[in-house]
Amino acid sequence: MGKEYLEVEKPFLEQLKNIGWEVIELDEITKHDPTKSFRESFKEVILEPKFRETIKRINPWIEDDQITQVLNKIQSFTPKSIADVNQEFTELLLEGVVIDENRKTGEKSPTVHLIDFKNPENNIFTAINQFKVRIPGTEKHIIPDIVLFINRIPVIVVEAKYVGASKEETPLDDAFFQIQRYMNKTGEGNEKLFWYNLFNIITTGETAKYGSITAQKEHYLEWKDPYPYKLSDIKSDRKRVNSQNILIQGILTKENLIDIIHNFILFKTENEKLIKIVPRYQQFRAVNKLIKRLKDKSLPQDKKGGIIWHTQGSGKSLTMMYIVRKAYHDDFLRQFKIVFITDRKDLEKQLYETSKSVGFTIHKADSIQKLKELLKTNTPDLVMGMIHKYQEKQIETEFPVLNTSDKILVLIDEAHRTQYKTLGANLRKALPNSIKVAFTGTPIDKTEQTFREYIDKYGMKEAVEDSVVVEIIYEGRTSDTDILDEEEIDKKFQDVFSLVDKDERKKIVRRYTWKAYLEAQPVIEAKARDMVSHYTEHVFPNGFKAQVVSVSRVAAVRYYKAIRKALDEIIRQIENLKTGFEIKEEKGVYKVSKNGKEILTVASPKEVYNTGKEKNLTEKEIKELKLLFLKHLNLDILKNLDVAVVISGGDGNDYIKHFKDEIPKEDYERFTNPKEHEKVISNFKKPFDKGGNIGFLVVQNMLLTGFDAPIEQVLYLDNVLKAHNLLQAIARVNRVYKNKFAGFVVDYVGIAKHLKEALSNFYKKDIDEITQVVVNKSKAIDELKYVFNQIDQFFKKLGIEDWEKGVSDIDTKEDILEELADEDLREEFRELLRQFNRAIDKVLPDPEALKYIKYLKVLNLYNAEARNIYRETTGTLNLSDKLRVIVDEYIISNGINPKIPPVPIMSEDFTKNLNRYKSPKLKAKELEAGIREYIKTHYEEDPELFERFSELLKKIIQEYENNWELQVKEMENLLNQMKKGRELEENY
Repeated sequence: MGKEYLEVEKPFLEQLKNIGWEVIELDEITKHDPTKSFRESFKEVILEPKFRETIKRINPWIEDDQITQVLNKIQSFTPKSIADVNQEFTELLLEGVVIDENRKTGEKSPTVHLIDFKNPENNIFTAINQFKVRIPGTEKHIIPDIVLFINRIPVIVVEAKYVGASKEETPLDDAFFQIQRYMNKTGEGNEKLFWYNLFNIITTGETAKYGSITAQKEHYLEWKDPYPYKLSDIKSDRKRVNSQNILIQGILTKENLIDIIHNFILFKTENEKLIKIVPRYQQFRAVNKLIKRLKDKSLPQDKKGGIIWHTQGSGKSLTMMYIVRKAYHDDFLRQFKIVFITDRKDLEKQLYETSKSVGFTIHKADSIQKLKELLKTNTPDLVMGMIHKYQEKQIETEFPVLNTSDKILVLIDEAHRTQYKTLGANLRKALPNSIKVAFTGTPIDKTEQTFREYIDKYGMKEAVEDSVVVEIIYEGRTSDTDILDEEEIDKKFQDVFSLVDKDERKKIVRRYTWKAYLEAQPVIEAKARDMVSHYTEHVFPNGFKAQVVSVSRVAAVRYYKAIRKALDEIIRQIENLKTGFEIKEEKGVYKVSKNGKEILTVASPKEVYNTGKEKNLTEKEIKELKLLFLKHLNLDILKNLDVAVVISGGDGNDYIKHFKDEIPKEDYERFTNPKEHEKVISNFKKPFDKGGNIGFLVVQNMLLTGFDAPIEQVLYLDNVLKAHNLLQAIARVNRVYKNKFAGFVVDYVGIAKHLKEALSNFYKKDIDEITQVVVNKSKAIDELKYVFNQIDQFFKKLGIEDWEKGVSDIDTKEDILEELADEDLREEFRELLRQFNRAIDKVLPDPEALKYIKYLKVLNLYNAEARNIYRETTGTLNLSDKLRVIVDEYIISNGINPKIPPVPIMSEDFTKNLNRYKSPKLKAKELEAGIREYIKTHYEEDPELFERFSELLKKIIQEYENNWELQVKEMENLLNQMKKGRELEENY
């Protein structure tokens, strides 16, 4: 067995044993015998003989021929996509299989349960490694590392990867693509294995992630909280628990896994595709914390409620869905009336799509009068109060007492909004004994005590760290952004108009007021040109989209015209471009040549400025290259790119009063029509190559909350928003999407400096939670300088002054690698390097980052060499795509390929490779690490032999301490003995 088994697969199986799973370990011989995994042939994926026993255990009344009926039902789906079959099976898993009769009682159409949800221990949990399955129509097979079964049905596939052996960008990528292959995405798998799949797991041990059968790579996530268990509950042979340990304890313990199946699996249609949704750990935790409070008889009624703060983009509406499902499956809570107060149309749609699994009868209250009528009844049901459909006067009208039952649960979404507070106060009076729970994506005002304490908290910082949302990068487009105080507007006027030429600026200052200058045509046109320039350079090349927030509806319409005009101008420049540059795309990178000579390589068009400067290109040449990239990427898409406006309409005279001189009436009707809004939103959410040609969405105050479009990467802010409205708006760009490393907020009115001031009514720790992940570009540059200084100090502490010369100065490089022999120092260096990589990633492609690129290369080379010398499975730094191209190209040019593991110690090339160093200490350290690695990997083949080798190594190190030449000589002798020992074993 290799390292993958010893380091990842075996610990996984051991932990499963610890939590009560039956584990069947197959080896290189037994995995080729189907009977060892309870099957007659490798065509089968359900363990049929054992399945029969288990189903009879759960349903004692069932006869053998009826079990055959059940088997036929769950193995004979109409040919469809994996997701469609999986949804159909999930329904059978939750609801059971209906057969003709219970022959013992005479009951007609009884249900056969595939899982015992009430008694998790009554189910059989089995793990089988090296589970061989035939690829249909061939003699070939797939062999997933581990397959997990519940009641002999395969529900989870686990793919393990050893860090040092990956052929992909990262081992987890390798594992993900292996799962895709098993799912037959490339015609090399068996779809049937995934018909019954709950989710898949990919793991390196140090990092383990899970995702549904429809999840893309970026949506595989870690499970970071073993709730309701504690980290101390995890039994592990390791010194510390790792990501794999936590995931197993969190989702594979029997109670948690059955709970997830019963209450937390959903399907929805997105962009005409069926998507399977599995829960995130904060959703699972919040739901179970609330359910526990609701059932806690020791808690007073008025203390059972509280606040659930889960940051925008982390799935609040799904959490609300899960609460309803779990409540319905509980005998006590099924008696409750549940009241939703929300304006989330997606939540309303989701509830109706999954009404069968929700259980409760759903009633929609389209008016306040209807809401009051539904609240009066004592029937257990789900009432949806759709607040966006209510008149303000109706909301403000005081409610009488409508229902005094204590079995009412009120769930209020985004409870901080004014209209919610008003309706909330009325509901407290109308339902005096109800339990109220507020959901929010932003902090709660510390003066607002209505909902009492937090039940669960999942802030923006956690969400960014978990890759549930992306980081937000803020950029001010004025040289002084401190302009929010309207009384100081005259003093600040010059700066706001820095994008407008001086003559126009003077005219505007004389003619316009605070609001009017933000509507001024020349200002909007200047800003629109800047937006389009930023968008085409940073956002469009990766296929992402933009939202513009304007000060008024009139300004929105003017932006519509100005952005279209600016786009036309860029297209003209591209079409008239004459240049000697050529671009070729090879293996995911762009190679740029001029007059037939290659001059630079970039991973993304965004890197053209930095790399061009580094190669001494002129500003004119860099501008030409940027336009050429736009032409190369897809000029047709840019030509077809559209701008849309979503604004509210007014009274009958609205067009005449405000828009007659701006746009034709048909445009006004299109911009203000709710049905047209739905078409626009649908188009905006689609990629360009799937018919979504709208690239810019211009709004005033619509679509700033509850609008979820992961393809949106940039928000151009030209309106002063405050407190919650600001936080809600900037979160439009934080959703995860393929190849989206960050969201951008580009500020034209100077909002960032006053973010904390605007939130002065919130608790400091809550404010910090948000401001820490909204990265100011200038602060990011300061952070980069600070981390660089920390690295410099690290080397000086070791007595190494000119560390950056290490590549050209062999002695310096070897001094550094010798120092990094100390494991603690190596980890300290690596943590500084992680910080440096993150800091430079935030700043690129800003020119300020350019001077640090050479240090980025050198430091990552030291890390790569140290990993190879000391044979480390950890130490990967998960560089972003844009940094990886820079670093990998440099490291490879210096003789190290990060995708190729170190030379095996038994290889003929090992000694030759060892002599690349002058330092005998480095040679000794690499020999020691290689021998230790070999002993650990092969120990189980012959424990007595390898124990002897281990003792000999220990003796050499002790006897020849600090005498590196003798250590090298003695270790080479030991290596020869190990080779002979291996040869003897083979001959035997």
